[in-house]
Amino acid sequence: MNALRDHGKHLLVVTLLLLASRPAFGTAAAGVVLVVNGPVEIRSGPAKVAATTGMALNSGDTLHSTGGTASVLMASGQTRILAKGETITLTGAKDQGQDRTLANRLVATLAETTSAGQGPTIKGMVRGDATIVAVHPHNTAIRPDDIRLAWLAPPNLVELRLTVRPATGDQRLVVDVPAGQSSVIWPASALPLACQTRHYWKVEGKDPIGGRLLGSPLYWFAILGPEQAAALEADLAAIDQMAPIDADSRRLLRANRLIAAELYQEAADILRAVLGQRPADTGLKGLVRGVLLKMNNTAEAGAIQ
Repeated sequence: MNALRDHGKHLLVVTLLLLASRPAFGTAAAGVVLVVNGPVEIRSGPAKVAATTGMALNSGDTLHSTGGTASVLMASGQTRILAKGETITLTGAKDQGQDRTLANRLVATLAETTSAGQGPTIKGMVRGDATIVAVHPHNTAIRPDDIRLAWLAPPNLVELRLTVRPATGDQRLVVDVPAGQSSVIWPASALPLACQTRHYWKVEGKDPIGGRLLGSPLYWFAILGPEQAAALEADLAAIDQMAPIDADSRRLLRANRLIAAELYQEAADILRAVLGQRPADTGLKGLVRGVLLKMNNTAEAGAIQ
């Protein structure tokens, strides 16, 4: 009995050492696990742990299928599909794949975002009947052709007012919003908004019965600049050409390129859709929580269990 207990302690220590050995963010991972279907192990020396979506890989790590399959992106730019019964070892080879720079960015972003969402359960603010909250943009970058602001508010509010101000300077735009309206498209005649800088917005309204003033939190958005947008589209096109890779893995990579551009809300929409098809994927849940936390959307992040 003591021998069994000591063996169990040894396995626990070895597994913890493996988890602790995952690359620290700021150091380069050799690869990252994408979609996992069924049982797949990561082996690092004598330790082994179940592979999950978004798990960073070190050079020398071995992925072994014990009945499942997985897709992997190497920092070299190569993509691999682990078939049932197959074993892949990350050698740290210097041979470049399709796009080493893009691959390194995707590996780092995917692993960091997933790790950020794997912490303790977050219990965030839940919107009550008397709260105004953003729908779009919710602490995220946006594309220049998508400058609209939308929110959720109690339907009976009056004297609605939208305020937008840049991160610096005294200029601000105040728009009176008709009662019952819940979105505004940015007026062409309004003050110009600089690209690649954060702007802040909020909505206020008055309760017609008690006369109490209600307001939303302050949210931010940033508009993608022309060069950023062009680089993004080129990278998304490169992801679409990556092979071999399955459709869900490609969607994960596209979402993580959006995360790297701080297009968090657009990325979250993609990841929610993938999670809807893979509701038991714990790594994917961490990835979705991670991007929601980047948006400071703690209520929705905390609801993903």
